[in-house]
Amino acid sequence: MINSLTPDQEAALPHYRQKWQPYALSTQPLDREQAIAAIQAAYATIDRRAPEIQFFPSPYAALKSIAPQADAFEQMNYEVGKLLEQKIAHFLWKQLDTQLEKGLRHSLSTQLCWPHALRLWPHLWDQLETCEDLGELRELRQWMDTEPLGDLDGMEWSLSASLFDFCFAVLGCEDGQAAVDTRRFSFSGQKPSFPSRWQVYQSIAQHCAWFFPVEGLCLVSDRPRFLAWDQDYRLHAEEQPAVVFADGFSIHVHHGKTYF
Repeated sequence: MINSLTPDQEAALPHYRQKWQPYALSTQPLDREQAIAAIQAAYATIDRRAPEIQFFPSPYAALKSIAPQADAFEQMNYEVGKLLEQKIAHFLWKQLDTQLEKGLRHSLSTQLCWPHALRLWPHLWDQLETCEDLGELRELRQWMDTEPLGDLDGMEWSLSASLFDFCFAVLGCEDGQAAVDTRRFSFSGQKPSFPSRWQVYQSIAQHCAWFFPVEGLCLVSDRPRFLAWDQDYRLHAEEQPAVVFADGFSIHVHHGKTYF
């Protein structure tokens, strides 16, 4: 169990935080080829066939596209989202739990993870719930708040990527064996290795924003084109939206509080 850092390890911390900053705060359009490759690799990790992938300029546009078939969408197999979260992100967190003393992990999270005040997902749902043309899909928030699918957010994964990268590359935490109950998953072949899961996590963090994965279909939203935040890294803008997507979908946030 690792409970402290050497001076050389301490000196490496800024590099890993800076390495992932461009992804955590990116407003660049997705590279679709890279995003497709990342999603296909993620589905392969949970032993699912590659889905049909549809791209949209915003989460609003993605959900609006399926609003007429809301009932059918809700009945599709949500197990895909659960498996992706459990077998990739949760697996990596367990790697750290088995290797790092609790106090050190908390300290490293504080130093390396980009502030979770920058999370867009809660603000997105505040705005989406006001969109009457989404019909019954506006009620998906309650389900997504209790199921892992709501966390399948490449921009949010990038907030924690610097912590994982430092712990695996510098501290050697990949040598630990996370305890995962494989009875919960279906495998046609060998269990995915640690390197493959970590590679998939990095690809999602680098090349995806929000995505809605179900059996045979994955809806992918592009990144916002504009983000603004205050000195405490809370989303914030005065007299204009703090978040703007390419199709004009926008969110007004004042010091971390959504308003309409």
